[in-house]
Order: sequence, then structure tokens, then C-alpha cells
Amino acid sequence: MKKSLIVSMILMFGILILLGACGGSDKPQYTEGQELTLSGKMKIVDNDGTFYVLVTDQGEFFEIPTIKDEYKVEGTPIKAKVKIKKLITISRLGPLSEVIEYLE
Repeated sequence: MKKSLIVSMILMFGILILLGACGGSDKPQYTEGQELTLSGKMKIVDNDGTFYVLVTDQGEFFEIPTIKDEYKVEGTPIKAKVKIKKLITISRLGPLSEVIEYLE
């Protein structure tokens, strides 16, 4: 009985290690200065300040502090070419991005 318990625990531990090794991040990795064309909707986050976030159609978040007033409305569709300025911000809402050009 003891041997089967030990074997079972070793097998479970091995499976956990295998699952951990196979796991990876599906999130794209961005770099500062990278330019992207994004489409999605605007989200306004009020958390110790107001933050404007573009939520892409794929569910990714990009913080855009300098956005035109017409896009400062929750749920407004937006398509824009942006440049990544910083990968990590104080708000942690996504890469800090600057709009280069508004599309459509």
C-alpha cells in the first residue's frame, strides 16, 4: 500500500512538472519603439486618475494617455497606428502607446 502511494505521488509530481514545462505565454511580446496597427474600443479606467485604454479586438490592452477628445468616450470604436513608448507603466493597464495616425 505504501509503495503504490509513493508511486502515485511521484507520477502526479512528474505530470505537474510536465504541464509546467509545456506551458507558455500566448501573449505577444512587444518592444519599445515598435509600431502597430490596432483596432478595438476605448475603455476608460478611473483608478486614482483617469486612464484611456484601447482594448483590441483580440482582448489586449494599450494605454493611450494622449488621445483625441472624440475617443474619450467608453466603447468608442478606434483604429489607429500606434508606437509603444513604455512596456510597463504605473497603472499596469498595458503598454504605454502614442497614436501616430488615426485610421478610418
